[in-house]
Amino acid sequence: MFEDTGFVAPSTRVVEQFWRHKTPDHVFDAFNEGAVRATAMLRAQPAEAREKIRMAVKAEVEQLQSNSQFIVPVPAALSSGRKP
Repeated sequence: MFEDTGFVAPSTRVVEQFWRHKTPDHVFDAFNEGAVRATAMLRAQPAEAREKIRMAVKAEVEQLQSNSQFIVPVPAALSSGRKP
């Protein structure tokens, strides 16, 4: 895609990133209140389904506790190219 638009030397790499939260509930809250598409999808769910989702996320995040915080890996793909 980069080359089709005139860029050269395209590359993509995975960049490690981590979300650090004080409670496992903060991860669900971040999606429920701060991510436009995720917020819309979650709010479209019946209350019972939304609570089940919250509890499933909490159970997964609880496994990521390190000392007094919960560290969630959120890697990102970083793509770049040069314009000659």
